[in-house]
Amino acid sequence: MAGWTFDEQFKTVHVGRWNVQPELLGYASSGVFGSVDADGDRVLVGIPNADGGEVWVLQRYESGMWEWGGEIEFAGAVPPYWGAAVSIDGSTAVVGSVQPNTATIFEEVGGVWTQQITLDSTVLGSGSDMRVSMCDGVALVSASNAGTVGVWAVTQDASGGWTSAPIHTGVQLTPIFGVHVSETQAFIGRPAHNDVGMLEVYSINSDNSLSLYQYIDGTTTLEGFGADVDVDGLNAVVGAYKMLPSAPFSVINGNAYILTREANTAWSIDSSFQYQVASVDELVFLGPMLTTGKSVAIDGTIAATGFNFGGTGLLRASDGSGVWHDAGRFGPAPTAQQTVMIDCAMSEGRLFAYSLQLSADGMQVVAVNLDVYEQGWPAEPGIFAPCCLNYDCTMELVNVCEDAGGTWLGEEAACADCPGPPEERSCCVLSGCISLTQADCAALSGVWLNAGEPCVSCPPVCQEDLNGDGAVSVDDLLMLMSMWGPCP
Repeated sequence: MAGWTFDEQFKTVHVGRWNVQPELLGYASSGVFGSVDADGDRVLVGIPNADGGEVWVLQRYESGMWEWGGEIEFAGAVPPYWGAAVSIDGSTAVVGSVQPNTATIFEEVGGVWTQQITLDSTVLGSGSDMRVSMCDGVALVSASNAGTVGVWAVTQDASGGWTSAPIHTGVQLTPIFGVHVSETQAFIGRPAHNDVGMLEVYSINSDNSLSLYQYIDGTTTLEGFGADVDVDGLNAVVGAYKMLPSAPFSVINGNAYILTREANTAWSIDSSFQYQVASVDELVFLGPMLTTGKSVAIDGTIAATGFNFGGTGLLRASDGSGVWHDAGRFGPAPTAQQTVMIDCAMSEGRLFAYSLQLSADGMQVVAVNLDVYEQGWPAEPGIFAPCCLNYDCTMELVNVCEDAGGTWLGEEAACADCPGPPEERSCCVLSGCISLTQADCAALSGVWLNAGEPCVSCPPVCQEDLNGDGAVSVDDLLMLMSMWGPCP
């Protein structure tokens, strides 16, 4: 796909879902959530729990189908809450854990992910929140530690080795710093700086060192500007979420800001988008800690933020003239109060939303889902129907089915309506009897028996009857003489 475009009828279409066994995620005991990141046709999913955790790799193949692509595994005892933060860039990834904190760089060679460097708790401390980002040999790690926050740069040198260095350490009483690394710049959000928050922008030098380029201040007191950040080209989105509800409750509880720039110029805030909290009832479930702006993503001219409370997400799109518009929502409706959006990511025209489905009391995870969305297709979105492909049947959306070369039957059909493989029967040939389709039997000049007839029904094989006319005659002798000579 060429990417997202804006129009008044902008839609997303749900193209797939993966379910995680709830017991794999350590929500009830710790509040540590999972994470997701995407790069091209690969998605990294972190599933942390108190006993360790898992990091999945999902791969999109040429058929258009998303399939399991293995795991990134920690060498040795898996740290608690492994996968609390993940980032992927081609064949390189960074995976973080908390309580205690670790961050590990992996490189993939021949389909195997191997550890390159690990920052352990002696460097990162121990806390409950972490952000990571990686691009072209530069990674940023943001970690909370006993009421403070620190940020470290992990960089690759010309020989392929990795080293780390602190950028901020021991910053007191502040939400976690959002971080992002692009091809040419690195970004660090400081949500509590001077009460309004700030985004630091660094240039990435040729040796992968960082040089401060620009400060961008937030606009609203105690809003937490810089809680998360994502960048694509000349557009960026920065999350800002308040730690306490505003009064009256009709006031928004967080924002996501669009930032833009021209080539080789400074960044500036363009606009913001937010979920309007309509009533106090909407703030009851899990409270205001999980709000607009805690997770943001951008891809080309479409930006997204996961509104954690209620599990929905918001979209904003540029119309090509530099004007940004509201572009609808993704995920479940905000009235589904037992759904919590925990992270979102975007890459190459696709949006990945990671959410929890909780029990009525909000204390247990019932389901953990990763949903994939694409730009709306001409067919009615969201209808899963039988897809017939290679004599098999799966429930797919029309675009996914047809892109894979299948036949989409529509919502009134059933998998039983898919054609089965061609019937095979006993086929009598000169060399004996084998089970073949009618077409394959005819290609061998065989006799295709009636359904259910066993091979013993074949006429006795007369190997001397070389031409298969039912008699041994001079014609068979001539056929033998025509083959006279040395064997190959």
